[in-house]
Amino acid sequence: MKSLRVTGCIAATALLLSACVSPEVVQTRSVEDGDLTCEEIKVQLVQLEQIREEASKG
Repeated sequence: MKSLRVTGCIAATALLLSACVSPEVVQTRSVEDGDLTCEEIKVQLVQLEQIREEASKG
């Protein structure tokens, strides 16, 4: 019984810690994507690259 409790505590701790180190979630699609101009898509690609660079530094 004691080992089950210890295992449960370890699992809960691991779950909590994994939530702390998760990168910020970024949506990959939006309802308005079909209405974007080429220039707006280019701007979003630049923003995405900046986010990737920041994430790789962390």
